[in-house]
Amino acid sequence: MALLTLKKTEMDEPTLFCLSRFHSFYKAQRVAAYDLRFIHRQLQHLTLTRREAIFGKITAMNAVSLKHELTGPEIREAENWIIRDHQTSLPWNSWKIERIVELRPKSSNGPVREAMVELPNKIRVRRPVNRIIPLEIQDAEPSSGASPSAPPLTSLPPSHYNLRKREPTSYEEEEDLTSTKD
Repeated sequence: MALLTLKKTEMDEPTLFCLSRFHSFYKAQRVAAYDLRFIHRQLQHLTLTRREAIFGKITAMNAVSLKHELTGPEIREAENWIIRDHQTSLPWNSWKIERIVELRPKSSNGPVREAMVELPNKIRVRRPVNRIIPLEIQDAEPSSGASPSAPPLTSLPPSHYNLRKREPTSYEEEEDLTSTKD
């Protein structure tokens, strides 16, 4: 399917076939299912051993039916195929993540390695944690030459804004002894 949905540009770089040319996702599913049938028919010209090897590699070929009407497994497999192809080509920083549904640790007490994410179109996908939140690797031990220094103590809290320096303002009430009225 990936070969059928790819087209060559002037620079010979593969680009994804634009799904926006279909008026609905169902139409794209049907086109993908017919593509699966086309591939299945073309594979019939190969020897039996090569055909079985290809069917073992491409699991979508097991759902192909040669009847006139599309079957449910064909449509579901075509949907999975389209989603897989488009998610692998989508850069990780442009994923539109709505929410993390479930965190999956490596073992019962181990660190979390992947998360089940629900996308805006209600599809649940497994993603590695470092693809959701880029993690930086830090040294377990500080470097031997440098010692961690404590930050200098100041009376004013650090400002979050880059403002010009001003004198601290005292908001306490002051009594002015010079101007008393009787």
